Amino acid sequence: MDLGSFSFLDENRGGHSEPFSWKLDPDESFSDWTIEIEATHSNSSILGEIAAEMDTDIAERTRTRSREDGENGPTTVFHVHKCFLGSGERRSLYFERVFKSSDRIQEGLNSTSKIKLEESALRSFPIMLDYMYSSPHGALEATSESAVALRWLSTYFGIQKMFEATNDFINHDLSIKNAHMYLSEGEAYSDDKIVEAALTICSTKLNQMQDEHVVLLRPDLFSLVLDSAKDVQSSKVLSRRIKAYCDAHRDEVTADMLSKWTNPDVLPTVDPDVALSLLRHAEVHNLTFDGGTGGKTSSLKKRCSKAVVQNWKSTLMTSIQSKRRAVASGYSAISDKEKISILEKSLVAAHNRLDELGDDSSSSSSEDSISIDDSSDDSDSDDDESTSDGGDDSSTDSDVYEARERAREMFLAERRRRRARRN
Repeated sequence: MDLGSFSFLDENRGGHSEPFSWKLDPDESFSDWTIEIEATHSNSSILGEIAAEMDTDIAERTRTRSREDGENGPTTVFHVHKCFLGSGERRSLYFERVFKSSDRIQEGLNSTSKIKLEESALRSFPIMLDYMYSSPHGALEATSESAVALRWLSTYFGIQKMFEATNDFINHDLSIKNAHMYLSEGEAYSDDKIVEAALTICSTKLNQMQDEHVVLLRPDLFSLVLDSAKDVQSSKVLSRRIKAYCDAHRDEVTADMLSKWTNPDVLPTVDPDVALSLLRHAEVHNLTFDGGTGGKTSSLKKRCSKAVVQNWKSTLMTSIQSKRRAVASGYSAISDKEKISILEKSLVAAHNRLDELGDDSSSSSSEDSISIDDSSDDSDSDDDESTSDGGDDSSTDSDVYEARERAREMFLAERRRRRARRN
């Protein structure tokens, strides 16, 4: 049956081919309400990014402009429709209340709502509008970056369906790859549930997290993670994360922070691979002595030195033999006095190792038997203190060179003895 084709008197005015949306031209879509959003702590670049992510037509309408009253910052404007925001199962209880009382409130006089939001909430606002305008089966286009902000927006504007959809997304999305992001956003929005969930992952999976993710946390949040992880992670894991964080935030980490993070209750032992770097950070923040330069050798210095000495072949010798690796390991950055101290203790460790590999007579000789005593650090601190400021540094370079040569000779001697025993 041929019923003919559509015809209208004005053939130049056809129907919209695209779905109805807040993104349409406000005049053609008969927009009857305007939302002006001012971002707190806003700047034009952030707001500009929002417009840049949209197509040209949307960018022209969702514009950034300066307020004429001079009291407020730039605003972003959205042209919307009351029937979508205030009715239906995806309606906003906030806007429903505003529309019903628009004849009695200031907003109703010019059909405009003026709202202040956090920058990340502003970036997520278009996602919220898309969800409200979509069909009942339309999905929420949430991302790891926007999820916490959408959860907050759903509560602020009273959108129950979006709150439930956001929670479903977070339950499937929150993982070791983005827990740092959720922790930061959860703290920004004072969302205790998100903070608790993200912190649990960060603390229990800290050994699996990438350094590049860990260092994105603010110092206070990093402290929170360490405090939660100290009972479930090994001390060596924590020391590696602390080293990475200090390397990435050299200008932000303070002496108090480093002292708190490396407290023996949190960090009883240090990973040998990062011990030299942590020792350097301790020197920078004047933490090589307890209570300043006049106290006893610090606990952190002892732990770092012990880790290096006990693993001198894998840490110290490798660093000395390779300038490139020395820079990477932190050996070249520590003070000459610390180098000498560590080299001398490493010589003792090498000597004891040679005794163990030697014959019974040499290994049992009381004259040759030398042991490492950690308490010697305390007795040495007076000498370090007396030479730290007023001492003569002219012989320091030669002392370091001689200590290096002694360590090298001991290393070569051990290697020759091992080869001889194998033959």
